[in-house]
Amino acid sequence: ALVLMDLSMPVMDGCQATSTIRQYPVFANLPIVALTAATIEEGKQHALEVGVTEYRTKPIKRDMLHSLCQQYLPNPSSGNDTREIV
Repeated sequence: ALVLMDLSMPVMDGCQATSTIRQYPVFANLPIVALTAATIEEGKQHALEVGVTEYRTKPIKRDMLHSLCQQYLPNPSSGNDTREIV
């Protein structure tokens, strides 16, 4: 699994959502990639502190998204995925 987390959501921002997700031990290793238009260093630091795995700025390029998927999602044809599905 891979979560692409927008940091600027209306009701609960992405940092709050990430912090909530990280409260559950089963999601401790879930990759969460923060996506934002903001380039402020303090925002990046805060996102990393609450548990995002990576911080990426918009616009998101297709090649970068493909690279993230290859990095974090198992290749079903390899037969090497031993992670548990929850």
